[in-house]
Amino acid sequence: MRNNLIIIFTLLVIGSSCKPALNAGLTMEEVMALRSQEAKALESNADIVNCEKNTQHEHNAYVVLNNMWGEANLKKDSAALCTFSKGERFGWKWSVPNHAKGVIGYPSIRVGPGPWRNDLARMNGLPKQINTINHLSVDFDTEIYVKHKTYNLAVDIWLNETLPANKDNITTEIMVWEDHYDFNSYGKKVGELVTDFGAYDVMSGYLKKEEWQQDWQYYAFVRQDPRKSGHLDLMVFIDYLIKNHGLNPNDYVTSVEFGNEIGDSSGFTLFKDFKFDLE
Repeated sequence: MRNNLIIIFTLLVIGSSCKPALNAGLTMEEVMALRSQEAKALESNADIVNCEKNTQHEHNAYVVLNNMWGEANLKKDSAALCTFSKGERFGWKWSVPNHAKGVIGYPSIRVGPGPWRNDLARMNGLPKQINTINHLSVDFDTEIYVKHKTYNLAVDIWLNETLPANKDNITTEIMVWEDHYDFNSYGKKVGELVTDFGAYDVMSGYLKKEEWQQDWQYYAFVRQDPRKSGHLDLMVFIDYLIKNHGLNPNDYVTSVEFGNEIGDSSGFTLFKDFKFDLE
């Protein structure tokens, strides 16, 4: 992959619910016509457009990932993804066949180098050992327009035992689902967490699949009242896991990502605001 971009993500279970398709009576063009002027302008007047799958582009101090890691499950060239940047705003437009199974991609913004570079690079104050973090949060404001079904809006936090971070010393992946439709998380429900900014189901499972190079603990906090904007104090989730599930405070946070896991859906996401704060 270009730019040495190596991305491995959690397999999630697509719900077999009978939820109706979103915007079932509309064409994709009609759904796109429903977008705000801000969302339309991001696509039509973007400073950066990247339609090359599994690559990335710089967005201010961060990186926007065009990530279609699960496209191998589809016929060649049957899915499309473009990412956009304009000033402070960014987003993506995707198209996946309605018959798709599983997670096809995770377009996202990434803060920090992550566990795939296998070097000592530092970005945005990361990696940083958990027990030295006083504050870790994101603020976000999005617009999401979707046709058909499966997607979520989720933070993905990677923890590594040692540095330099690589796939072999990943200990934990923590996801925080803020919005979702027709989507079930991997793992079993092991509790609930009530915070000042919302209530979450706590999901837990261990991922060990050689074909996906997975061997780590997975947690997902799935919001009970989905939203598309707000404030997230990420240390609330990390502290909960330290106190209740034995998470090691000596681990390193190596990256924080925020985006849409996409399945059998097509749509457009605009991030009107994204703020990352680390102390």
